[in-house]
Amino acid sequence: MRTQTECGRPESDTTSGRAAVAFARGRGARAIEGYPMTTRNAILEELHVGTAAVYAGAGLIEIGRPTTRRAVMRLDF
Repeated sequence: MRTQTECGRPESDTTSGRAAVAFARGRGARAIEGYPMTTRNAILEELHVGTAAVYAGAGLIEIGRPTTRRAVMRLDF
């Protein structure tokens, strides 16, 4: 859920998360689900999936935690 601005700085993750929700809803999805990182100690290569806070900011709620470092988050439409 991360995009780059013209200056090379990340846009607001929450903004892009909300855009993903709107995109899915607008195309008739029944739900949107993601598997973000749950820790700030993640290595850079892991952060491309986003953090739990980003998903929560887009309205998804945690429905499970398969590992200590990952959450399952979902928003039903």
